[in-house]
Amino acid sequence: MVTVYVVAVLAVLGILWLLRSRGSDVEEMPRPSSPKPPPREEDDGD
Repeated sequence: MVTVYVVAVLAVLGILWLLRSRGSDVEEMPRPSSPKPPPREEDDGD
């Protein structure tokens, strides 16, 4: 069934995304869900 294949792909992509968010994303460019930007940006801009 195509549905099973699609669900499997989505599951794998979800796991990979979670792994990247926990490790690689922090090293590259962390994008927190917080609406407030990090204080570093304000200091650099000011």
